[in-house]
Formats: sequence, C-alpha cells, structure tokens
Amino acid sequence: MNCEPSRLQNIKRGGAVLAAALVVASAFYDRPTLAVARAQDDPRLASIKERISKTTPRGRRIIEKALGTKLEIFGRLTPQSLNELIQTQLTSDNNIGWEASPKMFGRWRIVLHYQNLNHIQRYFEAEWEYNPKTARLLVFEPNNPMFCSTTLYAKSYRFKTRTVEVAVQAMPFSMPGLPGSKWLSTVVGRHKYFIDYLRPNGASTLPNGIVDGTGAYIAYASGTGCGYEGEGTATLISDIYGRGKNPILASCLETGPEKFLDYKGRRYLLIVEGNGGSNEDNAFWLYDTSAKRFVIHAKGEITDIRKGVFSYGWHPDGDELKPVGTVTMKNLVHREKPLKLLPTYPTQGLTQRKDTRLFLTDQEGCDHDEEKYEVISKAGTKLSILGECPKGGYEVYYRGNSGTVRKGDLKPIK
Repeated sequence: MNCEPSRLQNIKRGGAVLAAALVVASAFYDRPTLAVARAQDDPRLASIKERISKTTPRGRRIIEKALGTKLEIFGRLTPQSLNELIQTQLTSDNNIGWEASPKMFGRWRIVLHYQNLNHIQRYFEAEWEYNPKTARLLVFEPNNPMFCSTTLYAKSYRFKTRTVEVAVQAMPFSMPGLPGSKWLSTVVGRHKYFIDYLRPNGASTLPNGIVDGTGAYIAYASGTGCGYEGEGTATLISDIYGRGKNPILASCLETGPEKFLDYKGRRYLLIVEGNGGSNEDNAFWLYDTSAKRFVIHAKGEITDIRKGVFSYGWHPDGDELKPVGTVTMKNLVHREKPLKLLPTYPTQGLTQRKDTRLFLTDQEGCDHDEEKYEVISKAGTKLSILGECPKGGYEVYYRGNSGTVRKGDLKPIK
C-alpha cells in the first residue's frame, strides 16, 4: 500500500505514545486499552478484540519474546528492539492490542492492532514474522505509518494446482547504519511468505525474481555491495516459502537470473552477467538446480530461436553483437563448440574453522579495516567467492554483505 502523509500526520497528532502501553506487554493481552466506541457498538472493533482474545498463552509468550527482539535486515540486527522501534517511531490515539498465531514451519505471525480516531480508516495493524527457534524477527505485511510499503513489482504464475504471486515492495523505513531497501515475498494460495531482503546494486536495477516451471522455486538477485559504483549482484534460489535460501553465484559484476530451462528431466537456471558499462564482458552461466552445480560459464549471450535452440554470439571490443552460431541445450550442457568457455571455479568455499572473521569492505577489493568484522561461528559454513586477494585469502559474499577472509580460513569447493 502507499504511504499517505496525511495519515502519518493524523496519527502523530494522537498524542499517546504507544510505548507507554508496551512497557508491560501483558496489558495488551488481558486488558487492552478501551476504544472510545465500545466493542458492542462497533462490529469491526469487536472483531479485532475477538481475534486478540484467541491468542493462546503460548502466543502471549511469543509476543513478549518478539517485543524484546531486534529486527534482522541484511543479516544484521537493528540497534533497537521491536519495542524500542515502536516507542520511537509510532504514536497512536488508542492502542487496541496484540495477537499471535502460528504459521507453517514453526514461524509465528505477530500483529499489533491500533486505531486513529482522526482517520477515516480508523483501524490499523502492523505485522511481523517471528521464528522462536532461531529468534529471528522480520518485518512482514507492513500496514502502518512506520511500516507502510509500496509495491514496485508484482507478477502471477499460474499452475495446475495453485497460483504463485511474486511481489517486490519498498522498505518503508531506515535505521542508523542500515541502508534502505526492498523485500521480496510470495503469495501461495491465501498465505504470504517472506523470501528475502533485497540489497540495491548501486544505480543499476535488480532483475525481477522468476518462478520455475513447477511453481516450487524462485530465483532472484540482490546487491553484493562490491564492484564499480556498487553494481555487484548475487543470484539466489529459494523455495517459494522462503526456506533454504541459497546464494549460488555472487559477483562484483551485474548478474541475475534470466530463465529456467528444462532438458532431459533436469532443470537448469540461466544467469546472465555483464559490467553495465560495456557489452564486451557479457557472459552467461548455466546452473543445474538438481546437482547444485554450474555446468557452464561462457562468453557472450544466447537468444531464444525456439524451445531448446538458441542463437549465440558475443560483442568484440564492446561493439554490436557478432553472431557466432546456433547452440542447443545439448551443446550447453555438454560444453560443446562453438561456445567460448570461461572458468566456473571457484564460486563457493567452506570455512575451515570456528569463529572465522569476515572483514567487511565497502567496495570492490580486499582492503579492509581490521576493526570491522563479523564472526562466522560454525566451521563448514558456505560462502560465495567474489575473487582472490593478491596477498592471499578471498573476497567473499555472505548473508547480504561482502568482505574478505584470511588465507587458510576458506577452502574453495571444486
């Protein structure tokens, strides 16, 4: 939905800071603040209070944990907890209460209900998603002045048994030290699922996410933060429910998913690559989604002629496309002529010890501040490799951030 300035102003005129009621969260559950209009005189208010009353004791405990949890953005935690964010950024005339309900895969839907007597809509709600197993709290289904959103892209995919909708929405707020951003979500049936936050890639435009032919997976792109003017991009795959997000290729060049291709019962993802300034470096990758490995990295680009058949060419010296020939899916999968092959290794590596330090960098290159790092606690954690450092070690991408790891801390996967 679009943010309405008048709505924000009206709500801020309300005077009563929401935080006053958040200090003791249980007050929302058992004794929510009464509205001016009594529930029996207002069906909508009665319906909201009925939803709140159905929150189970376990749901109330989940709400209390969520209030004290910091939001996760780009794999980083906001400086403030949810409670503190609401205290500093949202005011309301009248707080109604909280509800919590379980979702799939152990996640919980956390909703704050409130009203504004000066607005024609009157009743509002804000929603978050909380995973008690991982203590992850994500902004979800925003619907208030602090978390209102703008839909930037939406597309529906229709399959025999279901419809999958893909949407990109604008991040509606900024936090100290955290860039503004967008997020990707899907709607499957009647349920909406958070997929990932999308980091911008400089002044370039991220390619839109695409769903595979079975409606089971979505491929999408997010910025890595490296490259010329920050144009570097990572390509990731997730199931349509947001589980098992897997960065399959990270680069300081512009990359992104182009389409899914089927061949002999296997599914492949075509990824395109370029530097944004010259066509000379255009290239493409073909990723086997079943084997979870790249089968080819080739110079140039391919264009559909018909199903499984493509025209192939490249741009010598950045000039117009030079046609080279025709290739088929067989040629691509078996790396056959006339393809001009490029290296496919290394693209990923595994940390070799516990508490590996990822030194954060602001741009392409291996220079970093020894005081700015994240700790990757688990040995064997998979990182995407952006490049090798001249003095040893690797430039890598991990959970939305680019940085470097020291020599010996990462072993490339062949």
